[in-house]
Amino acid sequence: MNFVPMLDLMKKAWGNGYAVPSFCAWNADVMQAVLNVSQRLSAPVIIMNGPSEFSLMTPAVMGSVARAVAEKYCVKAALHLDHGDSINQVKQCINAKYTSVMLDFSSRPFEENAKAIYEVVCLAHPNGITVEGEIGAVGKVDSTTSEGGCSSTLTNPDEASRYVKETGVVGYELCFIVRDFINKHLLPEL
Repeated sequence: MNFVPMLDLMKKAWGNGYAVPSFCAWNADVMQAVLNVSQRLSAPVIIMNGPSEFSLMTPAVMGSVARAVAEKYCVKAALHLDHGDSINQVKQCINAKYTSVMLDFSSRPFEENAKAIYEVVCLAHPNGITVEGEIGAVGKVDSTTSEGGCSSTLTNPDEASRYVKETGVVGYELCFIVRDFINKHLLPEL
């Protein structure tokens, strides 16, 4: 099996009314488990890793391991850099044959974020690689968990539209409902 661009998976899912799950995979065992279940269910999947996992294996090694594991399976899957923290890291993942990359500059000013994502789009799209960005901020629960807590900044819909127009990005994370959902539904139950 060869990894496919995440956009290919998402277009089919959107058109047919289903979701494509993504799983953080930091080694061959996790990748194998994810692909095994995906194949058994005949369901597409996204294998993702990012800065935290790269302390265990570089993007080049992670990409090689993922492709070696994937050879044993017949399933539609994307290999995704999640929450990349630098353009250099994105370049490393493009060189490692990731089929989707995300640069998370959401904590930076809009103009800097959009300019960086546009640069990533120019690097990735000619290679058929899907690009994802983030605007707004989900927040941090603690020093380890990067999403889902203390201070969220909801995405401005006008900025979201401008972001897509200015960057050519295919996917982006928005922070519309998360904070309200957590405050209204999860925190009262804790």
